[in-house]
Amino acid sequence: MNAIEQSNILDLRRSQVSSRLDMEPISASVLVDDEFKRRNTLKALGPFRTGCTGIDDYVLMGGLERGSVVGISAEEEDIGLKLGLQTLVGELCAGQDRRALIVTPNPAGAILSALRAVLKTELKQQQQKQQVSMNDCLDRTMLSCVFDLDGLEEVLADLDGRHEPSSPPPPSPEAARSPSAISEVGDSQDEDALSPLVAASPPPPPPQRAAKKPSSSASLPHIILVTHFTTFMTSLFTQRDSAAAHAALHLLGSHLRRLSRTLPSSPLVLLLNTTTTAAADAAPLDSTLRSVFAASRRVKPKFGLVFSRLLDLHLLGARVARQEEEEGAGTSGDRSAGYITVLEVLLDELGLWEGKLGPRRSREQRWGAVVVENGRVSDAFSTMTQGRVS
Repeated sequence: MNAIEQSNILDLRRSQVSSRLDMEPISASVLVDDEFKRRNTLKALGPFRTGCTGIDDYVLMGGLERGSVVGISAEEEDIGLKLGLQTLVGELCAGQDRRALIVTPNPAGAILSALRAVLKTELKQQQQKQQVSMNDCLDRTMLSCVFDLDGLEEVLADLDGRHEPSSPPPPSPEAARSPSAISEVGDSQDEDALSPLVAASPPPPPPQRAAKKPSSSASLPHIILVTHFTTFMTSLFTQRDSAAAHAALHLLGSHLRRLSRTLPSSPLVLLLNTTTTAAADAAPLDSTLRSVFAASRRVKPKFGLVFSRLLDLHLLGARVARQEEEEGAGTSGDRSAGYITVLEVLLDELGLWEGKLGPRRSREQRWGAVVVENGRVSDAFSTMTQGRVS
């Protein structure tokens, strides 16, 4: 760890200690009451749906909860991305006021192409007018391409700035000239081109109007989808030493949880991760990373416990043979022949909220099977084979 990183960490710890000293004590009953009201309000708004009935109704027992941080570690990246985009599109189709934010390290064209494909498929599934609805959904989707964890933090800080109730001071000339980190996907844009919000706006207004901001919740997303999160973590641990990397991830986890719980839109934060394979003779996996399927390949989430510490709910998607005798059939020819993807809950920190205090039902070890058919992730069987290993 270099001197600058050490100084930043020390400054952060001093500010945290100072803020704790300035805060007045709060009764635990007040905190419990506030959380009770918050979660009941979110429950009344309804959960997010992935578009797979078996996953939503059985595995998740209703869907993905608003105001939470969820991770999907998928062995096949395409399935994880499609599932995330289906969840995002479902929210956009649920209301004209719903907005979404996609943060990705990949080229904009690739993500836009995948988004348009999922939009087209989902709108066809819902039998809506594709062109009008697709343009409307794209208008309400923001896309930000960043290269590392620092870029992701800048995007999240921008959301913090929009939520500030007080009017900020007039921007400096340097700030006025810098483009926004977030771009809006317009209906007339090409798949590989984006127009920054600043560039699409007219010349800067007079100074007295520069401090005017939109309403706190008008442009805030209801879902934040971070694709290829593994890329951010790989870059982080490559560029920094272990202590600095873990400190940065700890701060990111706190930031994500705070945004999901305090923004007026109560967004679902969805992080897409990949998996890795552990050797059969490796050390036993932590219980929060261990699949209920005792496969010799031992598929586990990449970055394991480090990634899971960021989450309220963690899903693992692993390829499993339809029948044991077909286990070797997929190694030649079509790799997916004879295989399905099993989506299971590895970690459920929050538990299922049912509108009352007391013990909550856990969704851990619940699982269901999915496949990609006609461009979308759907239940693997018409009559879903589901289970829970006790």
